[in-house]
Amino acid sequence: IHHVARDWYDADATDDRLDGALDRLQALPEWPREEFDGGRRSRAVLKSLTSGLIGRFAIAAQNATVHRWGSGPLTRYRADLEVPEGTRDEITVLKSVAAHYVMRADDRVAQLSDQRDLLRSLVSHLVLGGGRDLEPEFAADLGRAQDDAAALRVVIDQVASLTDVSARLWADQLLG
Repeated sequence: IHHVARDWYDADATDDRLDGALDRLQALPEWPREEFDGGRRSRAVLKSLTSGLIGRFAIAAQNATVHRWGSGPLTRYRADLEVPEGTRDEITVLKSVAAHYVMRADDRVAQLSDQRDLLRSLVSHLVLGGGRDLEPEFAADLGRAQDDAAALRVVIDQVASLTDVSARLWADQLLG
């Protein structure tokens, strides 16, 4: 996990920082204590962990931002989002676990490459087609695009809105 953390996310992360982050996460009451078996109880534990982590990270960022910028309106150019180093380390650990066990696993690398190719092909098709195959709300956005970069952003937003299954179905339908 340490290698993945430094390789993909934070080259300056030390073992001590990453170990401390993992220790803090594992000490949370929501942290799973039993092996995941795919059952309803295991899924509920993961949902609880997810909710707890979202709250933990959001509150830490909110508190740090208010501490740095004050409690007045923190909109647009009046403040930057502040994320404490410890929170960044915890997020890095979680992302590294996912990368190690899912995204960098040998059996997933080929699948992810195939998915990337499929998404690139969909984007190319939609751009070259001038938007004729976009869903109505995205077609309307394309009509309002001011330049090629904005038009490409609309197409990318359309493709990003697809699930894995719907992207595959679209590719089968549009690309043959």
